[in-house]
Amino acid sequence: MKNFIKNKEVFVLNYIAIGISLISFFLVFFNLISLSNRPLVIHFDDINGVTKMGNFTDIISIAITGIIVTVLNFFISIEAEKKDKFLARIISVVSILFAVLLFIAFTAILTMN
Repeated sequence: MKNFIKNKEVFVLNYIAIGISLISFFLVFFNLISLSNRPLVIHFDDINGVTKMGNFTDIISIAITGIIVTVLNFFISIEAEKKDKFLARIISVVSILFAVLLFIAFTAILTMN
């Protein structure tokens, strides 16, 4: 395990990103499980109003895709760390930004529904 990750910063940054993604998933799951039988607003535009409707499984699939992308970024940053530590840190920080944007999107979806 010691050779698995040499740079602890990359490890911690990726754990933060995965944690934010999991929090987003559980936030959506537990708040929208009661609304699973009705259509939900997925996208809203100020000019056109509601532009995309979906159901509970559409929103959960977005959350699961976000978790998968975050975990893949974790493994990519581990491989990148072997060649370039700076690149691994960039990938880890981008993964956190992706997870935060996903969290913001889910809170907007929850607010609309």
